[in-house]
Amino acid sequence: MKSQRKRTWTRAEIALLRRYYPLEGAKAVSRMTGIKYWKVKLKAKELGLRGLAYRFWSREEDRYLKRWGRKKTADELARELFRRRETVVPRLRRMGFKTRLVRPWTERERNQLRQEYDTLGLRRLARKMGRTLYSVSSQAKRMDLSRRARHVKSDRTIARKQS
Repeated sequence: MKSQRKRTWTRAEIALLRRYYPLEGAKAVSRMTGIKYWKVKLKAKELGLRGLAYRFWSREEDRYLKRWGRKKTADELARELFRRRETVVPRLRRMGFKTRLVRPWTERERNQLRQEYDTLGLRRLARKMGRTLYSVSSQAKRMDLSRRARHVKSDRTIARKQS
């Protein structure tokens, strides 16, 4: 049976815990440090840290959202306000914004989709473009692209079967 030694926290790990635990929670700190989730929770309790408690929205934050709500994504706003995306999106919606939950397609991406839709498979194309499979297939449908050319037998295939 393994002997269990008490692991000591380094100063850097404690600094990360103090900085990110109140904003991001134990799961994020656990990922950053490689320390188990429950150990992070115990250490935070030992240090008297409170995690992810509800923070009321200030007037300054609301003004910031009104000014930048249409120009920036919810992820950018959350990062700049030191809040989680899950709290920013409902706040924007309550303020009357329709949040952009998806990244808009650029003309360059549309051209790439037109050129490579027939040759690459959907999965490869989605991975190459950094988009989801659903995003690529629905955009192709909106652009009336078909993959029929991919399924038509080439002359070589037909010649092989005949000989």
